[in-house]
Amino acid sequence: MKQSILTEKMNAIYEAKDVETARGLFLEIVQSSRINEYSKRTMINNAHNCSTLIEIQKYATNSMFKFEGMGSR
Repeated sequence: MKQSILTEKMNAIYEAKDVETARGLFLEIVQSSRINEYSKRTMINNAHNCSTLIEIQKYATNSMFKFEGMGSR
């Protein structure tokens, strides 16, 4: 079964060995997305505030859910 690009990139975030690698992958997803500029800036700032690998993985997951319509509004 073929996975979406977002799923593949999220898997790479989950498999990252350190917070900087995971953050870089997340920022790449955000910057290449069609999300509005205000949301992009907010997400980028929030990602920079994540200080551990678990925090950035959790933030990336929650962000994905939100933009796929599965998060709270």
